[in-house]
Amino acid sequence: MKAGLKWSSRQWAVLLTVILFFSACIFIGCSQNDSKSEEKTAAAQSPYLNHSPEVHYTGMKSCVSCHQDIYQSYLETGKGRSFHVPSRDNIIENFEAKPVYDKFSDLSYRAFWRGPDMYIAEFRLQGRDTVHYRAEKVDYVIGSGNQTRTYLYEINGYFYEMPLTWYVGKKIWDLSPGYENGHNTGFNRTIGQQCMECHNSGSQFVANSVNKFTTVGLGISCEKCHGPGEAHVKLMQAGSKESIKNSIDYSIVNPRNLPVQLQFDVCRQCHLEGITVPKPNKNLVDFRPGMPLASFAEVFIPVASMNTPEFGFASHAERLQQSPCFIGSGEKLTCNTCHDPHKALKGNSLLFYDEKCQGCHEPKKLIDPHKNVKLEGKNCVTCHMPKSGTTDIPHVSSTDHFIRKKPETQPITVSKNKLVSFKSFTSNENLTDSDRSHILANMLYFEQQEQNPEYLARIVQFQKNLDLDDQIKLAYLQQTTPQPEWHNLTPDQISNPYTAFYLSQLFKNEPQKAISFAQKSTQLAPANLDFRMQLAELYDNFEQKQLAEENYQQVLQMQPLYKRALLNLGFLYMQNGDYQQAMALTNKAILSDPNYIRAYENRINLLLQTGNFQQGLSELNNLIRKFPQNSTYKELKSRVEEAMNNG
Repeated sequence: MKAGLKWSSRQWAVLLTVILFFSACIFIGCSQNDSKSEEKTAAAQSPYLNHSPEVHYTGMKSCVSCHQDIYQSYLETGKGRSFHVPSRDNIIENFEAKPVYDKFSDLSYRAFWRGPDMYIAEFRLQGRDTVHYRAEKVDYVIGSGNQTRTYLYEINGYFYEMPLTWYVGKKIWDLSPGYENGHNTGFNRTIGQQCMECHNSGSQFVANSVNKFTTVGLGISCEKCHGPGEAHVKLMQAGSKESIKNSIDYSIVNPRNLPVQLQFDVCRQCHLEGITVPKPNKNLVDFRPGMPLASFAEVFIPVASMNTPEFGFASHAERLQQSPCFIGSGEKLTCNTCHDPHKALKGNSLLFYDEKCQGCHEPKKLIDPHKNVKLEGKNCVTCHMPKSGTTDIPHVSSTDHFIRKKPETQPITVSKNKLVSFKSFTSNENLTDSDRSHILANMLYFEQQEQNPEYLARIVQFQKNLDLDDQIKLAYLQQTTPQPEWHNLTPDQISNPYTAFYLSQLFKNEPQKAISFAQKSTQLAPANLDFRMQLAELYDNFEQKQLAEENYQQVLQMQPLYKRALLNLGFLYMQNGDYQQAMALTNKAILSDPNYIRAYENRINLLLQTGNFQQGLSELNNLIRKFPQNSTYKELKSRVEEAMNNG
């Protein structure tokens, strides 16, 4: 009989009684001095019913009938307001503010309302003329409004971030985090599973799609910290509340009953920034509160120096556990010491946090150390946990949870040419450079953060410690040639769609192999736009134009503004003499990305081929002004002018 789904309420109650008995046997005799390894062993033998994959999530509404006050209070917290639909009843932004101008992309942005719907517009001006305009409806707001609000839109289930963010502290609009300094990706930045998991609950991700979801929740739910609620709800409905009144309820996780490191793991699933390396055959989204996070993933912190005052916005757990206060408390100082997860932070005064500090630091013992310090207008947090800007989000200040007597006040200068090192924050083992997870951390850092080939060069000697899938990925990242033995691989031997994709790239000069592996990647991950696009381009490159057209169209059916598909299909139509279709698709590619140079080149080509020399020459002059060193543009201009003069 399966536990969890088909049992009666009475059976659940009986099972709980049995579990309570055996769990007592497990925990009797545990002392505060138990090692972390013993805590992990106890967790591996966890008595919690909702650790079973058969126990399902039920949603926040199932908690209301018994926990009305906590439910209402939680809805006011940042987590309770982390993800929602925009509403005129919940406006904190200034919609009368001036547009935000990005000098790097020469694009401006503004937010506005049209009836009940919120929009973000992107536009470009030339003098008084608007030469580009695109407006997208905001489907979701991500961010509680405590620090920021960023905006998402979706097309056929594919989710994208929008380029404009409201920064609450400064009460300004500006480019979204990561869009500044020439990195503006417009409306094309994908929202993946990990992003959605930490800002929301109850979302259903389409496997290997990058950014497609069948459903999304509305805010971080109770079950994010307590685990799936089905078993608990059934037990309460069975009238078992009195039977567990004076004991731990193992039908659901209450973090305060967990060993310290497992308490931290509940928070660290999101409040630990770093490079996340999944354990073999594991996925971090399968983590449930009460389980050891390290069983699912190794989290590496990129470090140049642990004392730097610059830190990521969600680095709280990492910073706190470096603190002398945490170490000196015997690891009793946890997130919940100061933060009630069911209550909004804005209700806490600085005096509230002083009282928390004085729970360990007797006020009378603090007089002498502070006798030469001007304390007027200050408190414990002001000096020992200063606010600072974060390395990943502009216009935001966050409290540094690395508690010290004398925090660093000046950033530590680190040469940009110096490679960072990686410290595991989830493992007690002394990992070496040759360890699998350490190798993968370098690969992921290269892929996600800094495309410095030195990160790959320093791990090549250890590549034999990787499994085949990761060896193939490393070769793909290095853009090297495939290993001789890989020539014997067939698509039927590949079960990972990304591996099939990488092989199609590595064998790009061998038409049959490249296409067969690309076909395999789309079979394994039909919702992945990049895989389908790769297959279409291979057909195109190897002169299988009909199949190329069919696959470009499939991409555009799923995502009508996928710019590469628009560009390539437009060029294919131009080659076939269908100039009207070609121009429509090329213009749409420019709408998707108004700085798409290849699209402008194709449009100039189309204009010239259709006899629109004056407009073609005008657009060519625009490219020459933007790229004055490009001799090809200048040569083409000379030829066009010569043809016009001779005509």
